[in-house]
Amino acid sequence: MKWIEVIHLRSIEQNSEKLETVLHHFLNSDISDKGLSGIDLLRRESIKSDICIQLHHEVEKLVVPGSRVGIHLAKKLEAFGMINHTLWKISSSKKA
Repeated sequence: MKWIEVIHLRSIEQNSEKLETVLHHFLNSDISDKGLSGIDLLRRESIKSDICIQLHHEVEKLVVPGSRVGIHLAKKLEAFGMINHTLWKISSSKKA
């Protein structure tokens, strides 16, 4: 089963430099979690303080409330603002 774990952060502007350091460290670390197949970091164009991290998983069963890596990252990012941590099952997809 393919699913995406979404961690959406509405950050506090004054912490942007420290936040960049945390995100850079996370993306460049040796991330190992069973079934983790990819990571996307997105920035909202119209609201610069919005950041979204998508963790792509391929495992047999959805892990509620989230993967070990996702829960750890969400907890770490709480210091920077409001977090919304959700899980999405991919029901269908098509490549353009």
